[in-house]
Amino acid sequence: MPPLRNGATLKNGKYTIVNMLGNGAFGITYLATTHTSLRGDLGDMAIDVNVTIKEFYMSTLNSRSDDGTTVKHTDSSLVKDYKRKFIREAENLSRLQHDNIVKVLEVFEENNTAYYVMEYLDGGTVDDLIKAKVRLSAVETVEITRQVCAALQYMHGNRMLHLDLKPKNIMLTSKGEVKLIDFGLSKQYDEKGMPEDSTSIGLGTQGYAPIEQANYRQDGSLPVTLDIYALGATMYKMLTGIVPPSSSVVLNNGLPIQPLQQARVPQQLAKVVLKAMAPILRNRYQSVEELDTLLSNMSTEELTIPIVEQTQNENTYFINDGSEAKDGRPQRQPADPSPHRPTINPQPAIAQPQSSKWWKTLAIVLSVVALGIVALLVVESTSEDEDIVIAEETPGSKEVVDNPFKKQSKKVEKEPAKVKTKDDYVDDSGKKGDDNKGTEENNSGYILDTHYLTDADLDGKTQEEITIIRNYMYAWHGYEFKTAWLAEYFKQFSWYHPYTNNTVTVANSFNAVEKANVDFIVNYEKRHK
Repeated sequence: MPPLRNGATLKNGKYTIVNMLGNGAFGITYLATTHTSLRGDLGDMAIDVNVTIKEFYMSTLNSRSDDGTTVKHTDSSLVKDYKRKFIREAENLSRLQHDNIVKVLEVFEENNTAYYVMEYLDGGTVDDLIKAKVRLSAVETVEITRQVCAALQYMHGNRMLHLDLKPKNIMLTSKGEVKLIDFGLSKQYDEKGMPEDSTSIGLGTQGYAPIEQANYRQDGSLPVTLDIYALGATMYKMLTGIVPPSSSVVLNNGLPIQPLQQARVPQQLAKVVLKAMAPILRNRYQSVEELDTLLSNMSTEELTIPIVEQTQNENTYFINDGSEAKDGRPQRQPADPSPHRPTINPQPAIAQPQSSKWWKTLAIVLSVVALGIVALLVVESTSEDEDIVIAEETPGSKEVVDNPFKKQSKKVEKEPAKVKTKDDYVDDSGKKGDDNKGTEENNSGYILDTHYLTDADLDGKTQEEITIIRNYMYAWHGYEFKTAWLAEYFKQFSWYHPYTNNTVTVANSFNAVEKANVDFIVNYEKRHK
């Protein structure tokens, strides 16, 4: 990812690049200076002020021209779509005027891409602070959290959600002030609770996003509980130095208390974290104000009384409503079933050992589990590399279409039969049932489990189009892509629910038509090299 050269200028010399601060899959961030003046009673003084400039640049698709400034390969629909989202992020930020939210100064297009200019924050992120200290004290955590609460209350009052709250997206100034940043996934809602655009809610970051964010169903309300879960997870990371387990693990196993015990987190503060991270959204705080009020009312004494250490069971969990399970294990809630991902059946709580026979039984069970794991590793180590088969990356070409299935060959005599999406087979209670079949329109365009591909389906398509067609099968069955642009591409579809990056597991769920189509695409590519 080649950045702009140090000393390069933007806006006819208004901004001068000093150096690159960081980069990601969708942009490069720079430290820059701009000229301004201070006016006083005795005259004016010209000064240089530091600013932060964010440049839209998709690392896997864009490139830089020989002049070191112009961005190339920006004509694909995928790049155009994310460029629009990038500009919208800047526009969303510019509407927010709050002491705890980073300020946007302007947004503009230049060098065949887009930029926006923000105030420069010199204190690093909360994540940097955690790494330096291993974990933060209860007092530090409360102080930072309350400032984040102020920012979120302001956002929610303006009917906007952040949707990607985490320590890396909380900046600090040299004075210790907290600033919320990175509004790339943020969504603006109108007075009727409808989002500003039709794109699905972004998945957020694993460990910080609640389970319903991956498949949120808009019901006309402002779902502030999405941000509240992420705020609780951020507190968990600050207090323990550990990223919380994924929301699916929290749903099925509860949130582990041991890291909180080891960090000697105050009892009352731990309860706030656990309620904020309740996997069932109705069990969480229903407003940021409620959580903030509890923190503001905590006395110094309450912030110094740690959770009592458990001596009998080091794997103590909290059950899903935030209270401790008596036997040290959680009372599990069943996850929403999905026809394309495995369902984990709830297991009964394990009773405490009463005699030596219990230990013998446990030893046998552990032996069987160990043998199973070894067998699985052997199978995976000898399996064909499925990542090569699905060809996640194709160097050298850039064009990607929005949905290749919308371009059916003229040789197809009639519209191929379409299958229902996962959403169509799940009712509001999360239970699969026949009552919902046919009640919702399927817009996925997925036909690869009923339609055998032929040369006519692939002839004339670019390599990227063929790559997406092939990867539709893996995405449909829940594959979690490692390649950034593919992961972001499939996030836009409501039916995409990744749960594993094991290609063998995903391929085993293919039906006969899908398996034949994978083989056909591989052979087609060999014939057309």
